[in-house]
Amino acid sequence: MANYAYKAMNLVNRKKQEGVIPASSEMEARSKLRDMQLSTLSLEEVTGYQDGSGNLVKKGFKFGFKSKVSSKEIMTFSRNLAIMIRGGIPITESLLYFENFSEKITYKAMVQSVRRDILGGLPFSEALGKFPEVFSEIFINITRAGESSGELDVTMERMADLMERTEKIKAKVISTAIYPAIVLGLVGMVLLVIFYFVLPSFEKIYTQMGVDLPLITKIMIFVSNCLRSGWFITFPAVACAVWGFLKFISTNLGKRLIDKYIIHIPVLNEVIRFTNVSSFISTLSVCFGAGIPITEGLDYAVSTVGNATFRATLMNVNKQVQTGRRLGIALAETGVIPELVLLIVATGEESGNLDQSLGTAQEYLEKEIDHRIGVLMAFMEPLLLMFLGIIVGIVALSIYMPLFSMYEHM
Repeated sequence: MANYAYKAMNLVNRKKQEGVIPASSEMEARSKLRDMQLSTLSLEEVTGYQDGSGNLVKKGFKFGFKSKVSSKEIMTFSRNLAIMIRGGIPITESLLYFENFSEKITYKAMVQSVRRDILGGLPFSEALGKFPEVFSEIFINITRAGESSGELDVTMERMADLMERTEKIKAKVISTAIYPAIVLGLVGMVLLVIFYFVLPSFEKIYTQMGVDLPLITKIMIFVSNCLRSGWFITFPAVACAVWGFLKFISTNLGKRLIDKYIIHIPVLNEVIRFTNVSSFISTLSVCFGAGIPITEGLDYAVSTVGNATFRATLMNVNKQVQTGRRLGIALAETGVIPELVLLIVATGEESGNLDQSLGTAQEYLEKEIDHRIGVLMAFMEPLLLMFLGIIVGIVALSIYMPLFSMYEHM
């Protein structure tokens, strides 16, 4: 019995849908689709739901889950699964719900594979472990801890909360970067218009009138001529430079250098620090609450820290905790963790309520991130205005200084 991935038009509601249907042949698959009142748009045999790496294999090539199942889908999966388990629904029936109502082939196939493995006797965490491109090591280990403690619904809810916080922080950082990116993009387009159309017109006027051009105007006209006459060299050169820079910062050396120097930029460094500390504390809180040993939880928490400099600093925390030092003291010696967070963690250790204290610290960090981003935006606006003023001033001087010189000699 083979499996066929299909895309079809529902003849009842005229909506497109897709899924996987078992059949002994393509003809039988089409016949089954007709019986379901579906008009076949495309039909492909699926040779297997997964390979050794947890990828969907279709006709000899890999169909990676990593690019097909988003973090938001996994977050929704975790939260809904927690609700179903808490409601007393067996996990296999819960997975059957996702399988039946999912419209994405890869998501449906993944859930079907997990459910089949559970029915075959595998624990839920091991079934998820066959998809490392979808479920992180943290996710799988927290799930395993929830299975062992009998609180799988709680751990699934915590993972959903952790992923939701992570997505919110990413969205805030991206929204902060969009404004200056748009402004700089518009400035670039305006400058191109000036260099291509405005400056050449003034150059003709100045040449006809024999005006002695100042240095700034000569430089601007030279740049304009280079862009207009050598565009086939200039634009590829700029594109190659941008591509080379992006490739460099994607390497380990490039990331380390960028992370090393970006934390010294005023105002921005605080946003980066609080964002990275928030990822560290929130992951540690979820791991500790799930019953994962503190040393193992620290390893997972450090792996979520994006900045290489902060990550290297926080790696020493686990080494010190393993030698018997208290978590609060080890965190304090890094010089990265905010003082109030250190106080909250130390209090939690003293009272034996570290789980709740880490949650309180996370709430404080989220509020501080909002505040720091607001400060950064307030600081960024005058800087952008100053930058625009300088650009406009340079362009205006290059265009009008020859005119002032011409009026003086009239």
